[in-house]
Amino acid sequence: MSKVIGNEKDKLVSFFAICDELISGKFILSDIKISKLLKSIATSSTLYNLFSECLVDYNSEQEFKASLTGKKQNGSLITLPQENNRIIAYAFYLFVQIDNKTINLQSFINQYFYNPDGYNLSYNNFSRNILVPFKKAILDSLNITNINKDVRGDDSGEDENEEEIRGVNMVQDNAKMCFTKLMVSLSDLYSAVLKDHKIRMEQKEEVYIIINALNEATRLQNIKIINALIIPLEYVLGKNKTVKSYYNIVKDDLVDIYNAFS
Repeated sequence: MSKVIGNEKDKLVSFFAICDELISGKFILSDIKISKLLKSIATSSTLYNLFSECLVDYNSEQEFKASLTGKKQNGSLITLPQENNRIIAYAFYLFVQIDNKTINLQSFINQYFYNPDGYNLSYNNFSRNILVPFKKAILDSLNITNINKDVRGDDSGEDENEEEIRGVNMVQDNAKMCFTKLMVSLSDLYSAVLKDHKIRMEQKEEVYIIINALNEATRLQNIKIINALIIPLEYVLGKNKTVKSYYNIVKDDLVDIYNAFS
C-alpha cells in the first residue's frame, strides 16, 4: 500500500480535517464538503497514489450489491467490506457519484440509513457506517496513528515564484482528480459491458484488454495513449445502446481532463 510522501503534512492535515467535518457535522452542506474532500485528495500525491491503487480492478457495482445486507445493523442497511483498500474504493465511488449528482445524498441516506427520529440522526448513521470506517482505512493504509508525529513537514523557505508554482499545481491537481474519476467511469463501463447479454464474449474480452490498458494509461496520466485507446474502444462497443450512457460519461471525463490543461 502507498506510503506517505515527504512534505505532505499540511495536505494530509487538511484532508483529515475535512473528514472530521463530515463525520461530526450535519447533513447541511455535506455535499459541498464531499466536493472539498475529493479536491483535497487530488492535491496530495500520497492520497492520489493510495486511491489509484485501491481502484485497480475494482468492480463498483458488484461491491455495492455485496454490501446490501437486507438487514439493518447499527442503523445501516449497508455493510462495508473488511479490507481497507476495498473500503476506500467503495467510499470513493460513492463520493464521486454524489459529486457528479448521479446519487442524491439525501435520498441515499434516507434509503439506507433512515432514522424515524430525524434526518440528522439518519446522517449520523451514514457517518458512523461510511465516513468513520473510510477515515480509519486511510489512516491504517498509510500507517498513521498521529498525523503530527507520523508525517513530517517541510520548513524550508518559499520559492520566489510561489504564485506561479501554485497556479501550475492547481492545474495539476484538477487534472489528477479528473484522471481518478476517469478510472471510476471506466470501471462502471466495463461492469455494464459484462452485464449485457447482447455483447459477444470475444467482444467483452477485447473491451477488458482495452480498459485495462486505459486504466494503466490513466494511472500514468498519459493523454496521448488514452486518446489512442479510446478509438478501438469505441469501435468494439459499436452502436450498443445499453452501454452508450456509460461510454458518454467516459468521454465527458476526457473533456474535463482536456479542460484542466487548457
